[in-house]
Amino acid sequence: MRRQFLLNPDGSTPEGIDLGLLRGEGIALVLPTPLPRKPGMVAVEQDPQQDAHGVWRQVWSLEPAPEPQARPETASDPLASITPEQKAALLALLQGAPTS
Repeated sequence: MRRQFLLNPDGSTPEGIDLGLLRGEGIALVLPTPLPRKPGMVAVEQDPQQDAHGVWRQVWSLEPAPEPQARPETASDPLASITPEQKAALLALLQGAPTS
């Protein structure tokens, strides 16, 4: 992504910003644009683009929102997923018997 400095919405710079330093470092002064919104989509910032008047503007693209991750179901029995052999070994361990 191009190095950029986002200006205030009215095109002004925040107080105390050294514009000469920004320009000297090749950092584009970019006008912000409204964040697009559409159900099921997310806005992703792209590289700024320079218009016909030489003004750099912020650019957004809309991409499909990622699918929510399914939450694993919480088993009511924490031993439900272990094998009978594992259950027997655990029971023997809890009872103090030697395991094979």
